[in-house]
Amino acid sequence: MVHVTIRKDDAGRYFGFEMKGHAEYSEEGSDIVCAAVSMLSINTANAIETLTDTPFKVTADEKNKGSLQLELPEGSDDKSGLLMESYELGIRGVMDAYNGKKTYVSMKIAKV
Repeated sequence: MVHVTIRKDDAGRYFGFEMKGHAEYSEEGSDIVCAAVSMLSINTANAIETLTDTPFKVTADEKNKGSLQLELPEGSDDKSGLLMESYELGIRGVMDAYNGKKTYVSMKIAKV
C-alpha cells in the first residue's frame, strides 16, 4: 500500500508531505495506482520549484520502498499552499477511484 502523510497546521498552512510504499494494484511496471500517486507527488515538487519562490527540500529513496518526502520548512505561502491543496485533492481522487474492497492508497493529515 502507498502511505501518504500530509503535514499542515491548524490554520491550514502546509508543511509538506511524505509518500512511501507501493500500491500493489498490479505487476511492477504496470501499476497505474502507483504511477498516479508518484506522478502527483513529483509534479507537486516540480510545480512548487517552478511556479513559486518557496524554499523546500525533497528527499527521495527508491531503496526504502519508494519514498519521497517534501519539506516546506517555513510552511506554505499562497501559491505553494494551492499546489499542496491540489496534491491533497489528487490523492483523494486516486483513493476514491481505486480503493474499494482493498486499500491501495492511504492518506493521513499530520498536524504540526
